[in-house]
Amino acid sequence: MNERVLDMPQELKTQIRYGSWLHDCGKIGMGEVILNKESTLTNDEIEIIRRHPVWGAEVARQAHLSQEVINIIACHHERFDGQGYPTGISGEDIPREARIVSIADVFDAITTDRSYHAKRSVPEAIEVMSFLGGSAFDPDFLDIFLSCVENTYIEIHGDCDYGNRE
Repeated sequence: MNERVLDMPQELKTQIRYGSWLHDCGKIGMGEVILNKESTLTNDEIEIIRRHPVWGAEVARQAHLSQEVINIIACHHERFDGQGYPTGISGEDIPREARIVSIADVFDAITTDRSYHAKRSVPEAIEVMSFLGGSAFDPDFLDIFLSCVENTYIEIHGDCDYGNRE
């Protein structure tokens, strides 16, 4: 996210950057078979994946990282509507730094080739994510993020043909 857009102290922006780098560190506790699986995950495998935020947050605590970094690692899969994991917290109960990183994480997941799906274009990602404001994502942070992405995309590629976001 364009850090110049968000009005927050520089130190918090720095911690958000660190947390974004480390958000999936708990995946080190999972086997490569699960991480690189191309077929549908079993219920047991899904439960293992859902534990990675807890494992990663514990590593960050033991490493005496900042609370903001721990929050990002622990809460980056929480959803604004409370349907996320690992705890199911919702709305502004999710630390703002985690609400920000979760948006960037999903954008990256959509626009990057993964073992379980091919990457999608930036306009496609914008279209998919625009429908998730208020459910998966904090709508205010999502609007800021998507505006930055749209503006950057237009600067690089010219006008976008992905419809109107309202």
